[in-house]
Amino acid sequence: MNVATAAWPERPIRIVVPLPAGTSPDLFARHLGQKLSTRLKQPVIIENRPRANSVIGTAVVAKASADGYTLLNASVRKCATC
Repeated sequence: MNVATAAWPERPIRIVVPLPAGTSPDLFARHLGQKLSTRLKQPVIIENRPRANSVIGTAVVAKASADGYTLLNASVRKCATC
């Protein structure tokens, strides 16, 4: 099947949160995941990948296939020394 004509989504969607469970971005991702799952009729998996100032989780998404099935939910914090 041609990628341009493929129905999206055909399989579960993954949202990677590069912070621990229970943080604001995690709670937002879980709420968003429920809404997306209902609307898209596909499971949405929330995957927490904390550590290394969000580098680990961000790297997971950067290395994933560019097919729209792996998303990143991160927050921007103002640098305390900037």
